[in-house]
Amino acid sequence: SYYSDDTFDNQMVDDNLKRLRRKKLTPLRQWEIQEQYYHATDVTLTSSEVINMAIISLSSVMSALFITLVVVADYLLSSALVGLRENTALGISFPGLDQGELAVNQGESDKSFSVEAYDFTMDPCLPKGRTSPPRVLWSLYVVLFICLLSCALETYFSRLRAVICNAFYEHRAHQRATYLYDKLAQRRKVRYQELHTILRTKRRQRERAQEFSCCRRLCCNRSVRVFNKCLACDVILLTKESGLEISFEYEDSFVSESICQECSLPE
Repeated sequence: SYYSDDTFDNQMVDDNLKRLRRKKLTPLRQWEIQEQYYHATDVTLTSSEVINMAIISLSSVMSALFITLVVVADYLLSSALVGLRENTALGISFPGLDQGELAVNQGESDKSFSVEAYDFTMDPCLPKGRTSPPRVLWSLYVVLFICLLSCALETYFSRLRAVICNAFYEHRAHQRATYLYDKLAQRRKVRYQELHTILRTKRRQRERAQEFSCCRRLCCNRSVRVFNKCLACDVILLTKESGLEISFEYEDSFVSESICQECSLPE
């Protein structure tokens, strides 16, 4: 829980971290944001929050798809019945019906007699297609939209848990901020020491992606031609001055790759 565990829901950088009289760690670096850390004022969601929102909204999405299929089937069936009623002429007819006379052959003489005109059409027997009222459909759409919107807002509102708890437990907020500061500082030192290992792993992943996927290989080659990316955190380097070249050992040889300024900092 929040009060007993410093690691519980402790990925948000807020003013409590900035109030510590230590070396400034903000703004967060790109690879730290990829590791689920975020600022309190960030609008973008982390990958874990996106996955959580997708899981929460799965039932609403399935319900929306089912209702959409029902509405489409209802519209197609109603249109088919309306077309059948308007474009199909079904009825019973025989010679002389339109004049109201009927000829009867009785032995050697042909006799005719008049019959009262009668409507033999089958229009009253045909089914009548009825479409769903727009008011009902719009009500369904509004309910589905509210459900999906609530799933998205729930992810953002979950960030307020730590903010509300910090307001009630100021001493715990300071302790949790100290823990988060030490964790970020230690993680930066470890990452700097393991930078060459990370670069080798990233380069190997990129080569395998280009080797086993033709479409992805074309996209990767195109991106390399248009943009220069940091191999460690995939940040686009818009200018040569925004990055630097680093050499490291890779498969019994030394190669050179571009990384951003943030990934090259020891702390």
